Parts: sequence; C-alpha cells; structure tokens
Amino acid sequence: MRRQLLWGGAGVVLGMTIVLIVGWAPVHPFPVLNRIDVLVRTEYVNPSINRERLEAGAIRGYLDAINDPYTRWIDANTFRHIKRRMSGQDDSATPTSTVTAMKLIHSTGYIRIGAFDSISGAHDVEVSVKALTQQGAQALIVDVRNNSGGLYMTAANVARLFLQTGVVVQMINRSGKISIERVRSPGKFVTIPMVVLVNDRSASAAEIFAAAIQENGRGKIVGNPTYGKAAMQRLFPLPGGSALMLTTARYLTPGGRDISKVGIIPNNMVAKLVDSDVNGEDPQLEIAIRLLGGIGDGLGSVR
Repeated sequence: MRRQLLWGGAGVVLGMTIVLIVGWAPVHPFPVLNRIDVLVRTEYVNPSINRERLEAGAIRGYLDAINDPYTRWIDANTFRHIKRRMSGQDDSATPTSTVTAMKLIHSTGYIRIGAFDSISGAHDVEVSVKALTQQGAQALIVDVRNNSGGLYMTAANVARLFLQTGVVVQMINRSGKISIERVRSPGKFVTIPMVVLVNDRSASAAEIFAAAIQENGRGKIVGNPTYGKAAMQRLFPLPGGSALMLTTARYLTPGGRDISKVGIIPNNMVAKLVDSDVNGEDPQLEIAIRLLGGIGDGLGSVR
C-alpha cells in the first residue's frame, strides 16, 4: 500500500522505463530530453560521466520549471533523516520531543513547540501540559515562535487538545474541493486560559495551530504577523530511497481566510525581538503573562 505523508519537494529519470503506449510503440513523454540523454550517453567526450548527477540535475530542473518554492526533490539521505524525525527520533536514534522547553513562571505554564514534525507531537504536548498543571499552572503560554511547521495533522491534533468544538483547518485540493478538519470530541485542556506566541518565522503548521486557537476564540495571539505559508505538501517515496515533496493543496483558516503572504495577525502586536538583546528581555512573553493575569516584570528571557 502506497503511503503518502502530508507535510503543513515526479521527476525526470534519464533512460526512464515509464512510457506512454500508443498502439504498440513506446513514446517517451519528453522526446527532446530523451534524445539529449541518448546523445550524452553515446557521444559526449567523457564516457565516465556520473549518471546519478545527471539524473539529479534533470529532476531539479524539471521541478524548478514548476516555479513552486515548496515543491522539491529530496535525496535518499535527507529523506531518511526526515523519516527519523517524524518517528520521534534524531540521527542518533534518541527519542526526541516536539516540546523543546517547558517551565513554570509564577502560576503560568510555558511550553515551546520547536516544530510539528513528529507524529508523536500531540502526545508530547499533552504530557507537558499535564505536568505543568500538576505543578500548579493555572494558565498556559504556547510558544511557536521560529517554528517553521511540519506535519499538518500533528498541528491539528495539538490544536484539538485545547478546543471544545469547531473547525480546525480547511483544505482545498487542485480541483477546488474543500475538506474540513473538525474537532471530533472536546479536548483535554479546554478550560485553561492560554496565549500563543508567534513571530515572522512561525509558518505553515505553526500557523494552522495559531489560527485554530485564535479563530475559535480559544486564546489570544501575541507577537508579530506570521510568515504566511498556506501551501500544503505531500511526501511521495520514490525508487532508490529518495522522495518528492509536492504541493498538493492549500489551506484556509477555520473562518475561511487565505493567509498566503499575509500571515496570522496577532491580537496583541508586540515589537519584534532582537536576538542580540543584551538584557535578555522578552517583551512578547511579558505581555502574554500580563494578559493571563500573572506578573510579567523582570522575568528575563526563556528563548
């Protein structure tokens, strides 16, 4: 059974065996390219030319012609790394967590989600929030700043943890058909007050999560407008261990907004942080804590 992994990079293979059949005569779908391939293999001055490099170059050239910045070919080594991350492991086979930081600030719990690229992401968040509430957290800040995305379903399932009901995200395929992801049953943390932190590097799956929280009235968004990536990709495994990441759909927010190149606009806009801030202050975090009724002065940075 073919497995397609929906990510929230077919290529031309020189000497390809996939052909179009007209009557009984095989016809190459790209006759000029096929002729060039034959000439290079039979006439080029250097007979030891690297066929793998030729194939990779042809694939990349084909995909570049699509003019889609998100569609790309992934080589076998990179694809192995992606699959390990998605299974919750890094290259050393050590289990990794979606939650990259967790702490209690006064009575407010704080978690940072570094990426939504693990299928165990919702479980990781659930465990972290439970731990914080057991420590006395009465409110929650979820930080998805610099989160460039990952698996759309992981982001949707994390959002479901905090939603009582409603739409999580809408998807539109190439034919214009809209499919809707809804909350199937009340989440486990539907009453805890929450704020989501975002910035201009929050993209894709992170924007799906933030929009679900914002547009369902579940919590406030604090920070800067997000990146604005509304394209969704699928990973298609290819022969030889490589893969194609192909844009197959775009998504809309629960309310039907297209955020392409616009992003999620925070409820509370706070000046962009400077990474080299010598004082280590985090004004976005402090505003979030104040919104939740906590004490924000002099907290320092948790970035």
